Amino acid sequence: RVREAELTRWVGSVTMGDTGVYMDAEAISWKFPEGEDPLCGYTRTLLSREGSVAERLARLQRIEDAMREDAADPDSNALADLVPGIGRVHRCFPLVRTAAFLHSQTGFLDRRKVPVTPHEMRILFNTAEIEQFSADPSLQLITFDGDGTLYDDGHCLKTGEMTGLLCAFMARGITVALATAAGYPAGSKGLLRYTQRVEGLLKDLQARNAPDDVLRRFYIIGGECNYLLRCVRKCENVVLEYVDDKEWKTEDMLAWDKEEIKSFLEKARDSLVLHANRLKFSVTPLMKEYAVGIAPKRPDFPTLSYGPALNEITLCVREDLSKLSAYKVSARKLCSNFQRLDSESMLLLYS
Repeated sequence: RVREAELTRWVGSVTMGDTGVYMDAEAISWKFPEGEDPLCGYTRTLLSREGSVAERLARLQRIEDAMREDAADPDSNALADLVPGIGRVHRCFPLVRTAAFLHSQTGFLDRRKVPVTPHEMRILFNTAEIEQFSADPSLQLITFDGDGTLYDDGHCLKTGEMTGLLCAFMARGITVALATAAGYPAGSKGLLRYTQRVEGLLKDLQARNAPDDVLRRFYIIGGECNYLLRCVRKCENVVLEYVDDKEWKTEDMLAWDKEEIKSFLEKARDSLVLHANRLKFSVTPLMKEYAVGIAPKRPDFPTLSYGPALNEITLCVREDLSKLSAYKVSARKLCSNFQRLDSESMLLLYS
């Protein structure tokens, strides 16, 4: 029986790809793919079990009821009882209504052989979250990432449906902020780069002749919280401008020592190059005011090794930096965020 179960799982892993769900005649067992949210993973397993559309929606209703109970009672652990280890959920999302809508478009709840995928779960939860917040009259601020969210990686926001929706948010009194890792120091070149990123939105606001109170509801927070820009009107043109550091940075941030930051980032750069060379990954180091990174020299570096190599470098450099206790510039002051950005430039940024 044990060997039969192992064989069933192996066949399932081959036939089901990376869905992480394995079907057999008795039941469905599961493992969550690396990085998958536990709540999404649990929901996916419930929806992947055999049953009618109504039965699958009924299972989803259990999760929604638990979310509603937790949102209403701070002492409730209804959701944690279903998904051990999950963090606190402060709002209840309309999962059932959203799933029914998505099913009406795709029929995904009526599949019999192919289980629900992690990607479909992300769409379900993202759509449900948007549905919930759109009906909340207290909503005052909405933030977005840039690359891979508002526009494709390495591209810019063009005038179109997306900019129209952002303008509609701002016209309703909701502040919109673009939170991006892209960091361009204050100056004409930096201002030009940020302007290019959101040029389509600026043109849309200009064409709509948006009043100043609407323009004031758009911001860019760049370079992992190192730069802040706002939207203003100058000489009848809608443009961006840097906000003076004294207007928004904390006292601790204003007290940062520039030379200390530079020395710290140089240590990070040396560590990056060291571990990249160890993995036969020929790179060019890049330095910015609040960031350090690497770009590959070899365009023919094996694609299969990209992800593992960058993950290895990231973890090793993070460990090296954690040992630099002699530096007053702590991880807290530098956002403690060492990231791997999946883009063509393959940059590792520390801000």
